Amino acid sequence: MGLLRLDCIGIVVDDLDEVLSFFLGLGFIWQSSATRSGPWLEHVTKTKGAEVEITLLQSPAAETHIELLKYNSAIQLSPQADPTILRPGFRMVGLLTENLAETVDLAVSLGGKLISPGIERFDAFWVAYVLAPGNIILMLTEDVPWDEL
Repeated sequence: MGLLRLDCIGIVVDDLDEVLSFFLGLGFIWQSSATRSGPWLEHVTKTKGAEVEITLLQSPAAETHIELLKYNSAIQLSPQADPTILRPGFRMVGLLTENLAETVDLAVSLGGKLISPGIERFDAFWVAYVLAPGNIILMLTEDVPWDEL
């Protein structure tokens, strides 16, 4: 088991266009944009009616990414929700792992709490979300082997 690299950092923003222009000006490369909503997002964020715009930027060295998140809808926080979920600023660290299940178990044994429904496949990787001490969300991933794509 081991961590392979820091994969991405998630940042909640108020003005997506302004922040995007700033990072593009620094030399980051736009990769993709999407809008997400629905039960999976509501489960992870402990909200109702959540809708988020996500823009993925690649660092100039192509080693890490910045994920910019802008919440667009009126959102109701559940009693279990962390009210800082919608506050602009640092929100998430993405880590690529060799063995996702072992890393999730380790994170939980160190005081983290699994907040995604479990380990799920998302495109070309497996993913699980853990709430770490300090209310930091860890997005833990493991690449799907090429023969399984």
